[in-house]
Amino acid sequence: MGLLIVTLRTCTAPLTAVAEAEPTAQATPHSLTQLLKQRYVVLIFLVQMLLILVYYFVDFTFYTQT
Repeated sequence: MGLLIVTLRTCTAPLTAVAEAEPTAQATPHSLTQLLKQRYVVLIFLVQMLLILVYYFVDFTFYTQT
């Protein structure tokens, strides 16, 4: 919950500033390198990787108990 609050506080201002600066601009396709430069996108990937690692860790822990 704390991570969500910190993320929203740090990433909300840059996202709204971009939205206000270009209200009439149409969506343009982004390359993978441009997406990985955005901290919010990298944070999403890191959280997903952490969830996968935790899932396998818990699965392995219960597997060794049987």
